[in-house]
Amino acid sequence: MRLAHRITYVWFCLVTSIVLLVIYLDGGLGNEAVVIFIIPLIFNIVAGAIIFIKYLSHLDMFLRNGPILKPLSGIKALYLGSMVISKTVFEVLLCLKLRGVEIETLYIFIPLWVLLVLTMIYLLSDVVVTHFKEH
Repeated sequence: MRLAHRITYVWFCLVTSIVLLVIYLDGGLGNEAVVIFIIPLIFNIVAGAIIFIKYLSHLDMFLRNGPILKPLSGIKALYLGSMVISKTVFEVLLCLKLRGVEIETLYIFIPLWVLLVLTMIYLLSDVVVTHFKEH
């Protein structure tokens, strides 16, 4: 996917999720919190598929006519996959809390904290690699 397609896809998912959230908070959707999380779930599936295809490109699985996407190393694929999984777990726990299941708020936010720590590590490692790259 080119950058404009990615931006458009993320923008569409974000706007649709916000509209569904506003409708839910206004008392619509029959108080069914699952509807809000359908769009982020689709987004997580697409992100996971892109990470998987990029990792397979790294393993030279699709190199008949060159790589489909820029290949990912195993460590970066592990980081990105862990981020998608922790985001999905956070969304599922939040959905369960909105449906009325008794879950402590601390347990809901643990996957979010893991996501934030992994994101900081991932971004900091890219900054360090870029900074110390020889010109």
